[in-house]
Amino acid sequence: MSAKKYSIMKEIQLTSRAIEDTSKRIEALEDKLNSESIPEKKKNAIKQELIEARKLLETHEAQLDHLEIHNKSTFMLCVGLVFLVFLFYMIYILFANDTSFMDY
Repeated sequence: MSAKKYSIMKEIQLTSRAIEDTSKRIEALEDKLNSESIPEKKKNAIKQELIEARKLLETHEAQLDHLEIHNKSTFMLCVGLVFLVFLFYMIYILFANDTSFMDY
């Protein structure tokens, strides 16, 4: 598998989709497990797969939490940068601008 660089939003979308897929897989496995027509050996294999799917779901949820925190911090950094640019522009306008238009 090649390591591709995605944006944070794309990673969040991919992880959310993986969570949905894993949740559906868990539901399907639980339905199979509740079926009475399955032999005991097959039920044990399904139980093991169900345990692995739940671990995978926990991993995906942890990854999604991490990505959302990273996305939030990136957003706050951008907001701070925009605020600083606006602040410097207002200071520039206040001190460096020609105020001759105020002389009526």
